[in-house]
Amino acid sequence: MWSNTAWGQVHNEQKRTITLLKDTTQLDTISVVPGSVLVWQSDTLVHTRFWRLEAHSARLITDSVMRGTTVVVQYKTMPINLSQPFAHKPITLIAAKKEAPYKPFLIGGPSSSLISEGDGIRKSGSISRGITIGNNQNLSVNSALNLQLNGKITERYSLLASISDDNIPIQPDGNTSTLQDFDQVFIQISDTNTRLIAGDFVLAKPMGYYLQYNKRTQGLYFNQTKNRPDSTKVTMEASASVSKGRFGRNVIQGVEGNQGPYRLTGADGEQFIIVLGGTEQVFIDGKLLQRGTDKDYVIDYNAAEITFTPRHLITKDRRITVEFQYSEKR
Repeated sequence: MWSNTAWGQVHNEQKRTITLLKDTTQLDTISVVPGSVLVWQSDTLVHTRFWRLEAHSARLITDSVMRGTTVVVQYKTMPINLSQPFAHKPITLIAAKKEAPYKPFLIGGPSSSLISEGDGIRKSGSISRGITIGNNQNLSVNSALNLQLNGKITERYSLLASISDDNIPIQPDGNTSTLQDFDQVFIQISDTNTRLIAGDFVLAKPMGYYLQYNKRTQGLYFNQTKNRPDSTKVTMEASASVSKGRFGRNVIQGVEGNQGPYRLTGADGEQFIIVLGGTEQVFIDGKLLQRGTDKDYVIDYNAAEITFTPRHLITKDRRITVEFQYSEKR
């Protein structure tokens, strides 16, 4: 709703003689004040039912019976054209740009990272360096790296990588069902039907009775699935890897009422071994147990000691068998 008094100081009185050749006539290049228009024909005021005004675009729309006649139009104008778009800043400043987004909190020049800065790969992690010195030891440098990559490298292939190296000769705690490895390299490139893994992975046999194996290895693994015309699938697997540790199997003689810890030894009777995390399989009377404080047992991988929870009371008649992979590094 417009108010005539609001523009009283800037209104311009206009008076034009127009021959109506069309139904729509442009009165001015700026907007017209609503209610200020008067249309005269031969000194007779024309009723508003024969015409109407679009004030913001300053267009006069007349009835077809008035076509070909000459009229005098009296009106007041505003100082602006309300039909045009207005913006405080040019739209080009807020339009999306193809180059990399502006990072106001980035310190220094452009990054020299070997990893692409595109939006296809998400990166996270940390890296640290430390120096250890003491009055009874030599100077040593410690480092820790934790890097995760995830995303698309091309339209077809996806990348999943986890690289961690804490430079510490210990294994994770074996008191939960899931483990977090300290030193591992896992890189996977895959698409819908193909998967290639490089680094540390667990090589396990598919479901079946014969030739059972479950090895923690380091190397390459390839898997591909092809769809046949009869709706069946053919899966091919190939791997070239080496085991990260030796295989050991201990038969433990339980002590009446003693839940542990029971020490594990190597295949040649080695007393000081480090069990590779997650490679153990523990059986009591032929039943496979589950790791965890709320389950059947916990294991200290660094000390190679296993302790059973109260869910299984250990007696001298229990048949306890432990299969595992171990490293002789102290």
